[in-house]
Amino acid sequence: MIGAYEVIAIALSVLVLTGIKLMSSPQTAVQGNRIGAVAMLAAVIAVLMYNGIIDAPLLWIAIFTGGAIGYIMAKRVKMIQMPQMVALLNGFGGGASALVALVEIFERYQEMIFSGRLSSQLALVVGAITLGGSLIAAAKLDRRISQQPVILIHHNWISNTILLITGLLVIVASITSTSGIIFVSLVIAVLALVYGVLFAIRVGGADMPITISLLNSLSGLAGAICGFTIGDLSLVAIGAIVGASGLDRKST
Repeated sequence: MIGAYEVIAIALSVLVLTGIKLMSSPQTAVQGNRIGAVAMLAAVIAVLMYNGIIDAPLLWIAIFTGGAIGYIMAKRVKMIQMPQMVALLNGFGGGASALVALVEIFERYQEMIFSGRLSSQLALVVGAITLGGSLIAAAKLDRRISQQPVILIHHNWISNTILLITGLLVIVASITSTSGIIFVSLVIAVLALVYGVLFAIRVGGADMPITISLLNSLSGLAGAICGFTIGDLSLVAIGAIVGASGLDRKST
């Protein structure tokens, strides 16, 4: 039976989707951005209330600190620098999902069934890839590193080997609950982060907007998978919407 929280989650997801739709046009982009921001803030408050932690002081300190930093960054950034700003925010989103997945792995991995273990490891992988790739994309667009494609010797072989090893470790971590699972998860996170760097560093500055759209999609996907790990409908729905919007922009 659908409860009040599920109804609120669906309503807020519709608002986020509406905001993203409005942001596709210059005439309605500001309105869409505001709708999306308010919906996301409402979703955060709803999650805190649903889990009975809305009165936790540390959470509010973190929210206000992060909000202040984000406001200052948004006010100072020039319009021409917006792509790298978006890339950086994509990375933060993926990194947040990876951190949540790590916390879940650290605290209750022994209690999880196979689906929970698999979703936590996938959220860790996708989130770390998004973080690594987005940081490189932002650095390239901001000319902190060369905008030319950087291709290592045997680049494809190295990337594919890292991806294969990461996949095998995810499978092993999902079917076992050994005492070394925390170490294995940290290795998975590092490998995924390196893969994200290798993935983005070979892309030139001119093609980076397409890569950023893909990373935006991965950021939403990481959030959605993380939602399955912690059992939160809002995170699943909104993450899926963000992921789909990124793929849509990439296709256009």
